[in-house]
Amino acid sequence: MPLVILEAHAAGLPCLATDVGACRELLEGASDEDRALGASGAVVPIADPEATAREAVRLLLNPEQWQQAQKAGLERVQKFYTLESMFGAYRSIYNKGLNG
Repeated sequence: MPLVILEAHAAGLPCLATDVGACRELLEGASDEDRALGASGAVVPIADPEATAREAVRLLLNPEQWQQAQKAGLERVQKFYTLESMFGAYRSIYNKGLNG
């Protein structure tokens, strides 16, 4: 999981990322409830600088879209990526290993 996306969202910065690792779920949401917040940036094709530039320009030139992505990112971090949820996920993994 690229923490830099979570850090950017916590700072109110929408992001662009390629569809690797957990990038898509961080930008678009991992669950139905999370996806309902909306996109917090855009997923772009790998090795396609033109598509990346188009998405960057689209976000930069559309203040309304920027603000919606900014809001979604802030809400996503505050709601789904807390210390409590991280500790709970690790606790669950350890418990499965101990009881498995």
